[in-house]
Amino acid sequence: MLKYTPEHEWLDTSDAEVAVGITAHATEQLGDIVYIELPELEEANKKLVANNEERDLVSSQLETRKEELTKTEERNEFLINQLSEISKTINKLSQDMREFEYQEKTFSGKLEALVRMEENNEGFFKGVKEVLNSGINGIDGVLISLIRFDEKFEKAIEAAIPGNLQDIIVEDKEVAKKCIAFLTERKLGRASFLALDTIKPNRREFKANVNGVLGLAADLITADSKYQKVIDFIFGKRRSYRRCSCGCLPSAN
Repeated sequence: MLKYTPEHEWLDTSDAEVAVGITAHATEQLGDIVYIELPELEEANKKLVANNEERDLVSSQLETRKEELTKTEERNEFLINQLSEISKTINKLSQDMREFEYQEKTFSGKLEALVRMEENNEGFFKGVKEVLNSGINGIDGVLISLIRFDEKFEKAIEAAIPGNLQDIIVEDKEVAKKCIAFLTERKLGRASFLALDTIKPNRREFKANVNGVLGLAADLITADSKYQKVIDFIFGKRRSYRRCSCGCLPSAN
């Protein structure tokens, strides 16, 4: 059985299944269907493609930023470690500078004292001081003022020749005689002399490898070559030892 609507649609209920359609008149009214334009759908597709491309670009940029961030974090960690090492080095240098400043002040004080002593011949025995101030030609100076050695050997040197450190070195025996006469006539005290023309070096050869023995004292002392034979004469038979744990120095003969 067919039923019709005012809009030229029909409904067939003859069978168990219901069929729907339009009348012939409605079909003629529609004409030929060629295509349907869907401008909004095309625009939406274009936007979708553009959005996908933009999303891919953003994803790529994001990945690049992540890689740069990782490198930056690694660089920061490296710089932090370097900064820590630099800080340790600066602290060590600061400590060394304070130590050097202390030593500089100490040595400066000693140097000033030595300069004053040398200028005024202070610190010497009376007879030695008088001879040095006498103006007699041919006097080179006091032994202790003409030799050089490491400060750590000071105690050993003093212990080895306590009576010779203020010996006066003169050019020859005639100058020594003049100095002795000068002291005697004025009763200014006594002094010992080392005349360069009468000194014969008396050096001991030392090759033994003994624990704690540094060698001959003569090898630890320097001076102008002119006075080398004086060094060999005074120090050529004396050994130098390392300081023992108790702080004492053994006999150096």
